[in-house]
Amino acid sequence: MKALLAGALLAAAGVAAADGTWEAPERLRQAVERHARAQAPAGAQVQVALDPNLQLPRCGAEPAVETGAGSARGAYTATLSCTGPSPWKLYVPVRVLAYAEVLVVARPLPRGHALSADSVRAERRELGSLPLGYFTDLAAAQGMTLRRALAPGMVLSPGDVQAAAMVSRGQQVTLLVRGEAMEIRAQGKALAEGALNQRIPVQNLSSRRVVEGVVRSAGVVEVAF
Repeated sequence: MKALLAGALLAAAGVAAADGTWEAPERLRQAVERHARAQAPAGAQVQVALDPNLQLPRCGAEPAVETGAGSARGAYTATLSCTGPSPWKLYVPVRVLAYAEVLVVARPLPRGHALSADSVRAERRELGSLPLGYFTDLAAAQGMTLRRALAPGMVLSPGDVQAAAMVSRGQQVTLLVRGEAMEIRAQGKALAEGALNQRIPVQNLSSRRVVEGVVRSAGVVEVAF
């Protein structure tokens, strides 16, 4: 990014304005900042790196600002250009800092821990530094269990959690078969652990037949009719 900017500045420095006037660097910086703010999340901080000693021929019209896809936050390069009598193009580094209250681990938590209100706390963090994602509301993660141990201060990400198991391997469960006007229940044994709406194999204890069902609640597995 620095190489692109340096190249553009060197090229511009060798071009004298036809009428002896130059662009005000602050005007150019503000044009890029306005464009960045229009795309950034509400309340985000926008940083535009533009040399205050820059000399570019005065552009009769408002310089055009272009950015690529996915430039709502984080670091990227904006293209500032003029198509007037003395055309030029400049690559400007931009950084958008968006902040939010996210959930972080409040105390050492072991693998398999079921999340609760005292497991996490809210902290203000810069979202661009959280590529693995985050939670802003405990309701979205409450009751889930940890895939790995987490240390205090770590941001809780979707990849750290999994739905809590409602059925354990080897547990005796109720097999539920539903039809249009009937409901049949039988006893079975879970052959794998399962979370809500997860498909697992179960064995009918009467017929000894192994079928696949969907976990519907704690200890209840629905089998297709």
